[in-house]
Amino acid sequence: MIKYEPISYNVGRQHVIVRATGADTSGVCALLEMHHPADCGPPLHWHAHEDEGFYVLAGKYQFWVGDKQLTVVPGDFVMAKREVPHSFRSLGPELGKMLVYFTPAGCERYFEEMSAVPLDDPQRDSKCEALDRKYGITIK
Repeated sequence: MIKYEPISYNVGRQHVIVRATGADTSGVCALLEMHHPADCGPPLHWHAHEDEGFYVLAGKYQFWVGDKQLTVVPGDFVMAKREVPHSFRSLGPELGKMLVYFTPAGCERYFEEMSAVPLDDPQRDSKCEALDRKYGITIK
């Protein structure tokens, strides 16, 4: 059993709670809890290194995975395999919450580094693009 003190970050408008890191799982996976206000979510993107799974805890989301569009609610699971373009939006009005699973681990560090880039930083775009490249994330 792993007893882990969660770490939390604000990344843009989303709140991220790291529930398990690669260090906790010998690199097998990372588990994050994410909270999204209405109309919050990432741009269409894909990961070169990780598969990503989403389990919705609260709220309603619109997902795009490959050529599919899905509306998901609590209890639904969505899988985005590596190199498959995907995105989502919290549909509101309530706060959306989900568990996000990355395998292998590593992407949890991306959110830590992104949280250090202030929204009002004049170089935010170039810093975010550099982090995307570092972690093998391609924004479409």
